[in-house]
Amino acid sequence: MTVEQLLKALKDMPKTAVVLVEEDGGLAKVGGIERLEGTGGMPDEVLLIPDMSE
Repeated sequence: MTVEQLLKALKDMPKTAVVLVEEDGGLAKVGGIERLEGTGGMPDEVLLIPDMSE
């Protein structure tokens, strides 16, 4: 999924919905994002980082 596809999918979601990501067989809130620069001809990537505060 590209950032463009993700934004398009999220556009129709409720603005107050919590974003979750699968983590170790469970679900975790997304606490942040990080851009990873592509190297050697690979595209940039976006990493969803779980919220570890709970």
